[in-house]
Amino acid sequence: MRVLLAFPFRDTDGSRTPQYLQTQRCLWKMYPWDGIVECDSGHVKFNRAATRNEAVFYAFSHNYDVIVLNDADTVPEEQPLNDAIRGAYTTDVVHYPFTTAYELIPKAMYQVGIQAASILVQRAYGKCQSEGGIWVCKPEVWVKAGGQDERFNGWGCEDRAFIAANKTLVGDPVKHQGALFCMYHDRTTNNEDSWIPEEVQLLIQYNDAFMDKEKMREIIDGRAYNSRTKSPATEKRSPTVRELPRDMYR
Repeated sequence: MRVLLAFPFRDTDGSRTPQYLQTQRCLWKMYPWDGIVECDSGHVKFNRAATRNEAVFYAFSHNYDVIVLNDADTVPEEQPLNDAIRGAYTTDVVHYPFTTAYELIPKAMYQVGIQAASILVQRAYGKCQSEGGIWVCKPEVWVKAGGQDERFNGWGCEDRAFIAANKTLVGDPVKHQGALFCMYHDRTTNNEDSWIPEEVQLLIQYNDAFMDKEKMREIIDGRAYNSRTKSPATEKRSPTVRELPRDMYR
């Protein structure tokens, strides 16, 4: 079994790098990865959906059996992550190595990977039943679900649309008991990019097609990324996939 760890990442103002480096330190030690990459789709404005799709394409082209798509500021617990990897290899559904996501206070960032999860959850200012942040699956499972819709340029809607498509076209994901720790960062940018009216309308289409395979396939097959009029925000340049040394933090 060959497993790829992929980080979608771009830091335009330097504010996300400390969280990303701490995430790297934690994830490096949790599994004997066969490859670790940092990805960016190359859109003028960072496109999370397209970057995750690029990572999956890389996994396909380099013959990986399982890909772990890990946001640059989220850290799971080690045992659920390993369980999710084994589960993804033996099943044809998406696995989540957590059941509850916790938003940590700023000073708890460097305690991730050191303090026990039972202590870290006490240093969270919020929690939710997320289905984002980290996905574990075979590359072909991601493709069967349609990948993530690159027309979402904002924050959040791409995850919700993928949940609807994945449950409709692939099946219910498997959740492994555990915590996901989301490191604190300034949410101002996220708030500015959240719930863009055009993207909300697109998300409504996904919700309306929920559990209707024919209707969902019509939405996915109708993604005309290259034929629509492009704005500066959606214009694409060459994607980058940077291979990271597997022994950096060992």
